[in-house]
Formats: sequence, C-alpha cells, structure tokens
Amino acid sequence: MTPLMPMLKLSPVAKRVVVGVPHRISGFFEIVDKGSTPPPRYDIDDLLTIGSRGGGPCLSEHGITTVEVNDEGDPGTASISINGADFSSKAKTTLSVLKWMGIDVAGGPAIAIHHEMPLLMGAGFGSSGSGALGAAIAANVLLGLGLSLDECGKFAHCAEVENRTGLGTVGGQLRGGCTISMAPGYPFNMVSIIVPPTTRIACATRGGLSTAQMLSDPPIRKSIIESGKAAMASISRRYTVDHFLRTAITFVEGTWMRFVEQLDLGVVKNLMASINGDDKRPTSVLGASMNQMGKSVYVIYKGSVEAEDYIEKAYIDCGFDDVRFMDITCSGPSVLRIDPIQM
Repeated sequence: MTPLMPMLKLSPVAKRVVVGVPHRISGFFEIVDKGSTPPPRYDIDDLLTIGSRGGGPCLSEHGITTVEVNDEGDPGTASISINGADFSSKAKTTLSVLKWMGIDVAGGPAIAIHHEMPLLMGAGFGSSGSGALGAAIAANVLLGLGLSLDECGKFAHCAEVENRTGLGTVGGQLRGGCTISMAPGYPFNMVSIIVPPTTRIACATRGGLSTAQMLSDPPIRKSIIESGKAAMASISRRYTVDHFLRTAITFVEGTWMRFVEQLDLGVVKNLMASINGDDKRPTSVLGASMNQMGKSVYVIYKGSVEAEDYIEKAYIDCGFDDVRFMDITCSGPSVLRIDPIQM
C-alpha cells in the first residue's frame, strides 16, 4: 500500500489548525466497487476507482477537526480523540488519511487530532467523511503541504473506502449544497441541485447501522445496486429538491424496507409512512426519507412554524426525540482558525 505522496517527516508551520466540514445525508446511492470483499492489499488506483453514484444534502451542522502540535505528548506519536474520548488506536480512517498523505509521524513532534461531531456518529450523517476531510485539510495547512482542496478530498476518500466507512460522502462534503455523484471515486464528478432559499431539513435518529456490515451483506448489496441504478436514472431526468426526495423515498422502499425486521427499522418505516401517507400534512412539508445508512429519518420542508410543529409532533409520536432543525448549506469545508508557532 504505497501512499500517494513520498513519506514526509513532520515539520509543522503552524501550532494549531481548526477546520469545519459539514455533516451530510445521502438519500440514495449505487455501490460501484470490485465486490463485497476488498483485496488483502490495495494500491492507490484501486481506492480511487471505488465509490458510489448518488447523493444528498450537506447540513448546517459541521464536524470540527483540530490538528495541533502536542507539547505534552511523546515525540513521534499521534493521539486522536472523538468528542473528548480517546480513539488513538480505533480511529482507523483518520490514521489512513495520514498514511495516504505520506505523513510520517515517527521522528517528529507529537501531534493531536480532535474530532467534535455534533450529530450522532454511525447514524447516516457523514461523520466519518467529515472527520477524514477535516483531518486532511488541517494536516495540509499545519504542515504547509500546499495541497488543493480536491487533493485533500482525494486522500479522505481513499481512507473512507479502505476502512469501509463511506463510499461517496467526501465529494459531496467538499462541494457543499445538495449534490449528486455521477461517477464513483476520484476525481469527483458532481452535479449540484439548486436549493430554494426557504428549504430546510429536520433530522432525528434512533441509532446507527454498520456501514461495513451493510456493504458486505450480499442480499443488501444486491438491493442497493439495483435500486441505486434506478434512482440514478430517475434523478437524471429532473434535478430539483422535490424530485430528489421522491427518488430517495422510492430507493428506501426498494432497499431497506425489505429488511425491516433484520435491521430493526420499524420506527423508521412507521415515521416515513406517517408523514408520506398523510394527506392532511402541511403543503410545506415535502416528505420524509431514511438516512444512508442509519436508523435515522430526515424531513425536507419549506421553513414555517406550522411545518416545524407538524414535523416535531410526527417524530415524537413515532418514538423519536432530539429533533434537529437545520439548513441545507451550500458551502463546503472552511478553515476556522490557524494558530502560528510561537517563536
């Protein structure tokens, strides 16, 4: 597994870099890879051609990643935390980002990477993609590598694919807005859907699903690929938010609703049916669908008090709590802070 860049000893040009990357929901996707079981060894070309077609909206909630020189750590080490908990030996996707960027921690100063994710991890909100892309951008700035945003996205995508934590989220998070990946892998080939200014999105979750497990289960894989192809044919006829949501609902009904008992998705099915089947719902509520991949439901609506009252009651009646009302953000990652090295 040769990294894309020659191995670089850590030579920071900044003390600390903080990056924000939007959370993102995938409404539908088609797996495009080389089978359910990855080869024992990849080369970089394998990872760059694997991915998915499909897409969805970026959210106004952002994951925040900080990469900093750790004066209290042992030289030549990298520590990683997620929401304050130590994940130094478990955050394999973040470690893969450093590897594919060719960053050699050994022999340099200790660094610390902190991920803060406001939305539940593993529940279909693109947390792993946010963390991977945030780590790539922050490390790029901290070390003065001079890489473009797209190149940072390339490394984050490779890390996601290698660890089976995502297939196509990073490209959408890099672009912002509501985007559709037209081809798998890198370079990112995206189409952007115009989002009317009053459009908002509500989300709530009852927990996560294992992305790696879902991508490895033969019946589920087959279902995703078949429904994903149909979804891509559908969305290409009309790039609007309304049509995106209808396409996403059809995709979910053709995939996950076939495995409701196996995956414990009863509450998801009930909430989608409650909203989508309600002829008396406010006209400003466009409909509800399921996050890819989590026991989570999102509702797209035109912002109003009436719509939010209706949506909140529907979630609560179906056993969901902690409903988040957010915007669809049309911006991608941003560097929030750079602290210089004190001389």
